[in-house]
Amino acid sequence: MIAVLKPADDRRRARTRNALLGAAQTLFSAKSVDGVSIDDIVQRAEVAKGSFYNHFSDKDDIAREVARLVREEVETQVNANNDGVSDPADRMARAVSTFIRFALTDPERARVLLRLHPGATLAASAANAGLRSDLKRGLAAGLYTDITVEAAVPYVMGICLSTMSLALEGTRPKRFAGEVE
Repeated sequence: MIAVLKPADDRRRARTRNALLGAAQTLFSAKSVDGVSIDDIVQRAEVAKGSFYNHFSDKDDIAREVARLVREEVETQVNANNDGVSDPADRMARAVSTFIRFALTDPERARVLLRLHPGATLAASAANAGLRSDLKRGLAAGLYTDITVEAAVPYVMGICLSTMSLALEGTRPKRFAGEVE
């Protein structure tokens, strides 16, 4: 016999899952996945350890879900900021700016993104499909030369991620190019 969940059960289940995800996000922002235990997560979420296993198979499972949710949110922001923009170079600049603004306005989640998204610079990563598309369009239009998409993706993402890291550290050069002292 299959148990039918009542609406109250669904809400309680959702609250527990969200508490676990929120706790994991906060902990993964400060430490690596290896530096956080399931006990740390359930203690921070204030739920029983068994509840963790009702939602996630292990620590890596919850880390993947936290990373996916954060990346999905940033991608939604990038897509909104690029809505109606057709120039591929402008789209890439706007996307990089969105990631940097994300680091400045939501440092906890930005740290999670930097810490938990190891494939961020891989050209073949599904998360980089939009970037690959913009690069291909830019190459076809002659906006970029002497580079391949496979080389450009890690280049652009490397700039993006290192700039995010600098923003999180509060590092800013004393002068930017073109600034008057």
